[in-house]
Amino acid sequence: MSTTGTGSAVNGAGSSATVTMQLLLLGFGIVVEVAAAASASSMNDLVGATLKTQNFYQVPGPNPILTVGSNTSWDGLELECAGGVYQEYDRYYLIYHATGVTDTRPDAAPGAPGYYQVGGATASHPLGPWTKMPTNPLLSPGAEGEWDHGMVASATILKMGPSNWTMWYEATPGGFGPHMGRWSVGLAHATSPEGPWKKASAVNPIINESIVGFDGF
Repeated sequence: MSTTGTGSAVNGAGSSATVTMQLLLLGFGIVVEVAAAASASSMNDLVGATLKTQNFYQVPGPNPILTVGSNTSWDGLELECAGGVYQEYDRYYLIYHATGVTDTRPDAAPGAPGYYQVGGATASHPLGPWTKMPTNPLLSPGAEGEWDHGMVASATILKMGPSNWTMWYEATPGGFGPHMGRWSVGLAHATSPEGPWKKASAVNPIINESIVGFDGF
């Protein structure tokens, strides 16, 4: 389903131009396409006005496009779209993070909840059907005592060149609870979105609270 909006924008020289804007949002229960019209004296004003007057249309299923795994799987509790969708030729990659029901690591406290790990799914069309990657989870927490031992989440990937992909991800030293610690950002590299992903241990974390002056939440 598609809709298009046009608006007349005035540039610095006083002339007008017709602008068409479309925004595609992809979520785990709804796929929407947004388009609206606005007139403004600058592109920034046009974008702002457009986002304020957007119209939403639900694209019919199949929804949800991904669901949690079994109670014993790494993604058995919750699954969230946090990394977006990336296209390479006729292949689409959806990056997400998920948690299991319980923390099964040897050093976890009894009954501790699951922890975030990064996963992915593939499709030949952005509306699916989507299939979870057999290499999941793509990225897991580090060893006990490392900066990313608690959780890894909110990954974003980018193709840097032929067989050269980079991932930016956030991580904590502890799991959910009072010992979670501060969120920091790290890098990982792979030859394909499906991995295997190798953390850039020599430089990680690339951003932490000592750099940005913020100690997480």
